[in-house]
Amino acid sequence: MANQDNPIYPSLETLETHDEIKNDNSESEIIPISILFKFIHPFSGKAKIACTNRKFSSWLNLKDFLKTMYQDKKHYAQIINDLTSIQQFPRETVQQFTIRIESTLKRAISAVQQNTENQTDLSGQIIMLNQIALNRLVYYCIPEISTHLRNRDLKTLNEAISFALNEEQILNMYQSNPFQNKQCRDLNNSNPTFSNRNKFVNFTENNHTKQEFKLCRYCKKKGHLIEECRKRPPNGNTHHSSNPSSSNHFQQKSFPQNSKNAKKAFPAMVTQQECNAMNFQVTES
Repeated sequence: MANQDNPIYPSLETLETHDEIKNDNSESEIIPISILFKFIHPFSGKAKIACTNRKFSSWLNLKDFLKTMYQDKKHYAQIINDLTSIQQFPRETVQQFTIRIESTLKRAISAVQQNTENQTDLSGQIIMLNQIALNRLVYYCIPEISTHLRNRDLKTLNEAISFALNEEQILNMYQSNPFQNKQCRDLNNSNPTFSNRNKFVNFTENNHTKQEFKLCRYCKKKGHLIEECRKRPPNGNTHHSSNPSSSNHFQQKSFPQNSKNAKKAFPAMVTQQECNAMNFQVTES
């Protein structure tokens, strides 16, 4: 991987515009020490040691050495393939995914700059690489975020990254409390409906009423349960008088008084005189 702390290729482009470098067409001509020092001075560590311990007869020799030493280990085609096939992993956050995209894009641009000499072609290829990176973020992040990114007219990669990070925060809030956040998202739509608002309000009200609602099964009044009812008789009389209306109904059905079948069900009433006569006959016999 190219050393990102020591940007080689921008420095090479800057030095090539120097007048003394432009006039260096002969390989035998020595590079001026002042120019070489300006170029090597920002380096540190192994990069600075490698440049100071070698002798370069011309600018072309130094340029070839830097390209060979600090170029990306992967081939140009492999780096482009990495960019065109990048996608978000299942357990990867959007921030981690965008960092990988930006890192791969920088490597691809560096490889293009190394392998392209025509500046017109170079600018077109850089624009193409930025567009590829934008498309990979929009279409190959997780589906929950990709759906919202596709509905936006995103022009640059930075714009897409900021919008994707916001969508990730909303998604995390939704996963922490799915139902209520879904109702909040419906209410925050550009054209919210009245029914969506009523559903959200009714849901919050029902949660409170379910916790506080009490209904007595005996007196049918709210505010208390049957165990707390004052109108309920003691436990000894609950079996017979818990529901007087039902007992009256049972008596009317079991012992009809005014129906035609009453005479068939029960014999005629016996008077006291008839009962005494029957007892007298029994004693005489």
